[in-house]
Amino acid sequence: MGGTILKTLFGTATLSDLNQLHGTIDELKSKEADIVHSLANQLTYVKGLERNTQINPYAISSMSTIVKNELVQSHDRCVQLTRHVMWLNLTLFNQSALFTVIRELEYALLQLTHLVDELLMAVQYTLRKITHNHKSKRFIQHIAEYFFVFA
Repeated sequence: MGGTILKTLFGTATLSDLNQLHGTIDELKSKEADIVHSLANQLTYVKGLERNTQINPYAISSMSTIVKNELVQSHDRCVQLTRHVMWLNLTLFNQSALFTVIRELEYALLQLTHLVDELLMAVQYTLRKITHNHKSKRFIQHIAEYFFVFA
């Protein structure tokens, strides 16, 4: 408790502060050792890589050419695939638009058929009403025959 009061009044460190500080310093020492070890391994790797590149420059050049050619071919295939996908999307969109137009035409024809049927029923009803009048029966029958030839 006395250390906490002194810390508050004068800014002095408590025992727990010192323990925490020592723990952080130990952790930093451990990380520093890891970094030194990693740098040593990296230097060994770089030296080995340098030695190998000096030994096999032809093989490295050949492998680089192969990798470059594969990348170019892969890019060309990607461009071609993209072109095919775009064509497919356009084709599907156009077919979808055509399908929609065909369905609209079918609906319009269905409506037209329905209206023609209603017109035929109205004409038949009218002809039945008129045919009850015997004077114009022959004339109406002639008109009905003429009308139903075109229906």
